[in-house]
Amino acid sequence: MSRNQSFLLGVLFGGIVGSAAVLFSTPSSGKEVRSRVQQGREKLDEIIQELREEGTQIKTQLSNTAKESMSVVREVTNEINESIQAWKKDIEPHTKEIQRELHEIEEKMKELEQSIRESTKAPN
Repeated sequence: MSRNQSFLLGVLFGGIVGSAAVLFSTPSSGKEVRSRVQQGREKLDEIIQELREEGTQIKTQLSNTAKESMSVVREVTNEINESIQAWKKDIEPHTKEIQRELHEIEEKMKELEQSIRESTKAPN
């Protein structure tokens, strides 16, 4: 049970017990007691109805907030994916050029290694 529900039940139960204690501890005629009991009951019915309405409003607000949040998350996800795709498209030509240049460097390093090996093998 959530903290709010526990609190509301505590307030409701406390109100009932407090009302009953006041009614039975105050010296009054039977007609007055019945009138007070009726007024207390009507007040309790009003409080219960208000709590129901507020609970329904909170439930609706939570539902709407969850739906809006999901919509925002979807939009942000789509925007991020679009940005990533655009970035990949932008860097693609550069990536190919860098790979080509790296391949050329590797080839030149192999040639240099071969040249060094040959020069160290040559008799002095």
